[in-house]
Amino acid sequence: MKHTARWITGLLVAATIALVVCSCAASDAGALDYDATIEPSDALSGRTVVIDPGHGNSESYIEDFSEGLNNLVYALELREKLEAQGAKVIMTRETEANVENYQRMAKLHIYTLGLIKDELSKQLLCDISESERQSIGFDINELTKLQGDMELVLDDADNAKLFFNSPYDTTYSTQIKSVLREIFEYEEHQLVRQNMLYISIHSNASGTFEDTETNGTITYFLSNSCKYIRNYYTNYKNGDLSERIAELTVDRVSAAGSFKNRGTAQNDYFMLREHNLPAVLIEIAYHSNPSDREKLVDPYYRNRITNAITLSVLSYFEKLELYESK
Repeated sequence: MKHTARWITGLLVAATIALVVCSCAASDAGALDYDATIEPSDALSGRTVVIDPGHGNSESYIEDFSEGLNNLVYALELREKLEAQGAKVIMTRETEANVENYQRMAKLHIYTLGLIKDELSKQLLCDISESERQSIGFDINELTKLQGDMELVLDDADNAKLFFNSPYDTTYSTQIKSVLREIFEYEEHQLVRQNMLYISIHSNASGTFEDTETNGTITYFLSNSCKYIRNYYTNYKNGDLSERIAELTVDRVSAAGSFKNRGTAQNDYFMLREHNLPAVLIEIAYHSNPSDREKLVDPYYRNRITNAITLSVLSYFEKLELYESK
């Protein structure tokens, strides 16, 4: 009975922590000053944020609005603010030119595997056994080989089919390639969970050109409970953290832009599915809605929204230990 009581108490404590974390995020989103310069913090020191400006090229589809260009403008401004807070920022593209999704992922994996390899190399300088030294040496060699596989994709996007699933696969029957599975297993390293975050920036559009009413902010994340990945891969390690950053950003971005808060949702979008990092895909607002679109291109709202994302990232890392204790 005592063990049962302790177990129940533990569940109640965990539930209380989760409730406090979530309710605090919801309650402070509307109270934050999104116009003010963000105070310096050391929360991002030693942390890496990967920013993915969705799409590419500058074609306009709705009244001279280019999502690819607008996403890039937001991403560059966000990079500046995150770097000012001490973060290392990796961009999947830095110009208007489109970059294949496969190559964005390859660049991400090369960087992440390199971080893990550097961490393992430091361990070789320690007083460790010969068997440990051999094991680390094997991993370093394997990481180097996997980086080489990803370099093949950077050299020629046609090589991507050897390692990645298609962004357009809707059969939901494909299984992950063996090389990518191995990369995912290395990306389970605690260094990734504690120090990296992936953010993909987009704006949304309704399903039909006639629908100009749908509006608001929504954020997407991926966890093992997503029904679309049951046959693909179900050992993603950071779904809980991905959900957390999705909650933070949807509350703050919608408040900063005075957009409708459409909440969070799970999806197996390529940019969430083909890596094993904590990640969020942000649909800032609907460019198919005239009011949302007007705000999306307004520098005043862009400053507020990029501040909102920066504050979300700061809050995420500042409270990371609390999330981990749940």
